[in-house]
Amino acid sequence: MGPSSPSLADTRKRLPKRYPIRWYPDITHTIRCQYPVPWWDPAYGMTLGREPVNPRPTDMAAVYRMLYRNTNGFLTYSDGVHDDFNKSVWSLLGWEPDLPVREIAKDYARFFFQSNLADSGADALLALETNWRGPLATNGSVDATFSFWQLLATQLGDTSANWRFEMHLMRAYYDFYTRHRLLNETRLEKETLAILANANTLGISKSIDLAKAKLLEAGKQPILTEDRLKIESLAESLFKSIGLQTSVKRYHASGSERGAILDFLDYPLNNRWFLEDQFSSIAKMPIPGDQLKAIQRIVDWENPGPGGYYDVLGHVGRSPRMAKMFDLGDAMKHYHTIPVPTQRNMGEGRRPLRMAWHVYQDEIPEGLTYDNLEPNRDYIVRLYSQRESPLMIDDKPARLIRKGESFDQVTLQEFEVPKEALKDGKITLTWAALDERHLNWRNRHYVTDIWVMRKPD
Repeated sequence: MGPSSPSLADTRKRLPKRYPIRWYPDITHTIRCQYPVPWWDPAYGMTLGREPVNPRPTDMAAVYRMLYRNTNGFLTYSDGVHDDFNKSVWSLLGWEPDLPVREIAKDYARFFFQSNLADSGADALLALETNWRGPLATNGSVDATFSFWQLLATQLGDTSANWRFEMHLMRAYYDFYTRHRLLNETRLEKETLAILANANTLGISKSIDLAKAKLLEAGKQPILTEDRLKIESLAESLFKSIGLQTSVKRYHASGSERGAILDFLDYPLNNRWFLEDQFSSIAKMPIPGDQLKAIQRIVDWENPGPGGYYDVLGHVGRSPRMAKMFDLGDAMKHYHTIPVPTQRNMGEGRRPLRMAWHVYQDEIPEGLTYDNLEPNRDYIVRLYSQRESPLMIDDKPARLIRKGESFDQVTLQEFEVPKEALKDGKITLTWAALDERHLNWRNRHYVTDIWVMRKPD
């Protein structure tokens, strides 16, 4: 039993008892895989990708302890050395299933780092997994983890002969760098929209030129340049010592998903590419009034108006109405009732898409409830989805009133909220089941972002 197989429990139930099951668990991937990181921040998904250095002691232990009794042993599925610590977790649990994960981490750090770094090394490894819990922007422990690994590197001295340590040190640097890039580029986009909001006063051309320049500050005024250079030097050292392929062009990785994290050091963590594409379209409009309307649309894109709501359904920090489980064991137990989102493979090339469209939900079994609505007003539900969305409002099919433009794989759709549904000041959104068995999972219906808002005049 391995990736894409029926579940272990179903296989064991249907298989005659005389046939043992050999487990082939995926310990090597982080997204679009058998055991994804639940609710992984998209900033990580877009930069670290499927095969980064990925110590996941609590997640791996939860998977093992939940299912190993159905098996006759395992042979872990690995695509490289980036999951080296996970290999140790599984090997030791294979001997002693109840061994605490911190003891496993202590053995690893004692043997592979330095004998006197057992406790501190173990905690540093555990901290790397904590870096991936919850929204990256508000996860201050990422900075503490980074400082901890820097301290360990100082204590260890020359790390060039210790590829296991350098590999995890590089991850600590990368997480820290990505978090501060995210914070910086989020600020730059906010300032960009503030410039555009004054287009009527500044003038159309000048406001767009200033907006473009503001977005490009991410590259022209880079942050943490020494830390970025350290990431690159560690990658170079790891290529020389063990052939770790962290770039397609530089180190011959077989593809952008295959641990090529260096190729995403400059990948935008805001809507820059989308905005730049919109600016080009606006510049071609012959009527200034239409240009101003298009600029205002950009400024107000995520604004649901007074008393409205805007959610990015697959984003861990922007989906308050979605139930979430961050522990992989819990997420697996409740997979059908509390599903985790999927992150698309966007590649490292330029794609003028909004960040919201990188992640999606294809199942929302419990629905989404929006309250504090005004019964005497008219409301609409606006969403982007792949394929026509079978939206239900309070268990009744919603009336589609408008289909808008499409971007890449998603299309704007607007639905009328019935007056009857607004009587109690709240609505619950669900989706009718679709028979999509004939479609590849990538082509099935999903929803990316959603607005509940007063109907525009």
